[in-house]
Amino acid sequence: MVHHPLNENLQNIVPRKAVPCDIVKELFKVRDTLLDSADRNTIKVYEVAYEKFFEEYEERGSATANDVLGSCYDFIKYYSKSEKGIDVVIDSSDYRLAEEGKYQGICKLPNGAEVIVFQVVCDEQPSELYQVLYFDGTELRVFTPFSGNAVNAVTMTALGDEDCTLLEKLEGDLYSKVYPNGLPEVAESNFAEAARLGYLQFLGYTEKEFQTGIRSDKKLVDKEIETVLS
Repeated sequence: MVHHPLNENLQNIVPRKAVPCDIVKELFKVRDTLLDSADRNTIKVYEVAYEKFFEEYEERGSATANDVLGSCYDFIKYYSKSEKGIDVVIDSSDYRLAEEGKYQGICKLPNGAEVIVFQVVCDEQPSELYQVLYFDGTELRVFTPFSGNAVNAVTMTALGDEDCTLLEKLEGDLYSKVYPNGLPEVAESNFAEAARLGYLQFLGYTEKEFQTGIRSDKKLVDKEIETVLS
């Protein structure tokens, strides 16, 4: 069966575009702000699991392993009291610097904005996707391209990580097109499966094909990164 790329005709949006900055410096600023007001448990978690990654980057001046900055972002993601910068929910995942395509790792967009492009490998589902850490002039944010990316654009989760707690947000033309009969109520345990299977059908993929692993189309991802953020 011949498939079109994932989410081929969809595009995510952002409230503000990326602006030039030292993106790692901005990441560390958020870390410092978070620790200044963190409770004892968060500080302990930082010292045990995350401090070594921040120190490794600071001492060497660059990330020698492709998961160092990903682990730094991981701390921000899980322990920040605000999730305004997270546009797509991804659980149980490893953030690694992207190593293919036009935009990889720490790189610059045509407008001079420095960003970090992560390749996200999820434990809970057999697909991978890309996210971009950027600074919009006010705060550090994350952008998740839709076009070519393994994302459920209705539930705003990684494909296969559909979360029923987001059901109250589901509405609009795309929701009606993908799920013409609606989805189960939040209390029903089969929400995630129904949401995944419905979206796979919308994309033209079978559950079997999904379970063997669906790869994102990095060329389409890169095009959307450039179009939307710069």
